[in-house]
Amino acid sequence: KMKKIVIGIIIGILSPSLFTTELSAYYKRVAKNGRDNGLGVPPTYSYVRVIRDKDVTDIWCEHPGAEQCPYNVVGPGRDHSPKTEAEQYCVDYAIEQINQGNLSGSWTNPENQYTVEWQKVGVDVNIKVWGPGESIPE
Repeated sequence: KMKKIVIGIIIGILSPSLFTTELSAYYKRVAKNGRDNGLGVPPTYSYVRVIRDKDVTDIWCEHPGAEQCPYNVVGPGRDHSPKTEAEQYCVDYAIEQINQGNLSGSWTNPENQYTVEWQKVGVDVNIKVWGPGESIPE
């Protein structure tokens, strides 16, 4: 009986880590206080940080400067996959909505249940994408 309890405790400790990778997979782009370069010209930033790995694309851009803030899911550190294609489709959908004047909103792709949230404030565009069973990026 003691052996079953110990095994149960071990499984309880290990099982959250078994799901961590899936729950922490996402795309997030945050842009703050970019330089307004005029109508039809993307804003630019002095600080641009892009982190990409197997499961995550995390983009952070802020302060007026000369650098553009990327939207691409795939890049150095993160290769093409069905997941990245689903995420990029959601990013493109959000950009299209913003271009049509819908400055904030959310949408879930009925084909694969990936969800995108977007918000445009001034010149800055923030986008979050996550798949079914994944946590909303914070």
